[in-house]
Amino acid sequence: MQDDNPLLFPKTVDKPRLQAYEHYDQLYFGNHYKAFAIKADKGFTDRYANLRYIAANFAGLMSRVMADMMFGEKIVFDVKDKENQAWMSGFIDDNHLIAQLYESELGNSRHGDAVFKLRVGPAENSPTAESTVIVEEITPSIYFPVLDVSSARYVPKEDILAWTFKQNGNTYLHKETHRPGYIFHEIYRYDEAKQMIINAEPVESFGFKPQEETKVGRSLIFHIPNVRDGDFFGGSDYRDLEQLFFALNNRITKIDNILDKHSDPILAVPPGVIDEKGQVKKSALNMFVVDNENPGFNKPEYIVWNANLEWAFKEVDKIIEMLFMFSGIAPTSVGQQTDSSKGGQAESGRALKFKLLSTIRKRNQKIIYYDIAIKEMIEVAMELGKAHNIAIDGHRVNKPEKPEINWGDGVINDTKEMVEEEVARVDAGLSSKADSIARLDGLSPEDAKAKVKEIESESAITVPSLDKTTPGGTNPAPPVPTPAAPGAPNAPQPQPVGK
Repeated sequence: MQDDNPLLFPKTVDKPRLQAYEHYDQLYFGNHYKAFAIKADKGFTDRYANLRYIAANFAGLMSRVMADMMFGEKIVFDVKDKENQAWMSGFIDDNHLIAQLYESELGNSRHGDAVFKLRVGPAENSPTAESTVIVEEITPSIYFPVLDVSSARYVPKEDILAWTFKQNGNTYLHKETHRPGYIFHEIYRYDEAKQMIINAEPVESFGFKPQEETKVGRSLIFHIPNVRDGDFFGGSDYRDLEQLFFALNNRITKIDNILDKHSDPILAVPPGVIDEKGQVKKSALNMFVVDNENPGFNKPEYIVWNANLEWAFKEVDKIIEMLFMFSGIAPTSVGQQTDSSKGGQAESGRALKFKLLSTIRKRNQKIIYYDIAIKEMIEVAMELGKAHNIAIDGHRVNKPEKPEINWGDGVINDTKEMVEEEVARVDAGLSSKADSIARLDGLSPEDAKAKVKEIESESAITVPSLDKTTPGGTNPAPPVPTPAAPGAPNAPQPQPVGK
């Protein structure tokens, strides 16, 4: 789809995606009334104008559960070269990569997209700080790739980042184009009201160069879709659940307002209790005359509604059940009791994993895309470190390589059960001790081998028994002499009784 005006920004084709990001943000942060007011029919605000709108934020809960499942457990990164391993570990720690990945999943779950950017520069905002390789998560709302439509997977020909900023009372648009080996900067005056580019500005006056050489043959932008179904951009976890979000909020809102309305009932009294001035007669406080012709309707009583909300609550339960089913989030993952856990008995780790099967399956779908992107990102980071001769913690990259990633299963481990399983593997000859230790303790293969050597060396030390030692515990006690036979030399002679 072509835009009539090439100066328009954002382009018409990008606006639905950006609006969807904003809409999903409102759902994630619990601003459901605002989110639905934007997309709902015109009568939405009228229907809820006099009601206290209640938002059950299942959307935010779902995203946090998936972030916990993805990056709440320790992840092990491993490469073959020891020097590369040390450099990579420092790179991951210095950039707080695991925390950034966790936060990216919160956004990826709701937006459907996550974007990371590599660059070389000082870690601190100081002219004297040494340059290092930096990785940053950036919002997908500034990401505008130029896609190669001839490719079956729509591989970007170039990755464009574009964002607006204010300076000296003016608004500018910064366009940063990434191509293999180079980064290009363009800055324009921008009209926010018309969403139009006005004119180009010299980038040098803003502290940038028109062209930067990266010294690596790949783009420094990494896009991670949440899940793809034919398009380049990913799909939000909320995409098929919005009507259920709306239905749950609607039912809870109506129940809440009904109960609130009937919590303070009106008192109905028969004629004669209140005089012409609207005052209650004192005599009416203790007694009054009941109309015998219609006694059932002439005694004071509160007008209350016999609230039969059983079916309303059953509908809420059914909506929640459907949300769990279609979201892929197992009720057990949020502490929802199941029939077998209502008694409070402890379950094995294996049983728990079976109950979390739908959540684990959803996690594995997401890992497919994260695994590809993280491996490429770390390999390119090594290429940058090699090309710019950057040391991290005193280590330098030898030959850049792609890491292996041990993701685990995302579930809190039953340590006892895991140890028993690993012992059985080793005894059956199906696993080495190093591999078992690596799985149990989340260690790299090299660290696990070192752990095996340490254990074997400790097992080889002979500890003397303390049962046959002197009080000092260091020298063996002298042997007890065997008594000599009577009549033998040096044998004690019998003595007469009484002497």
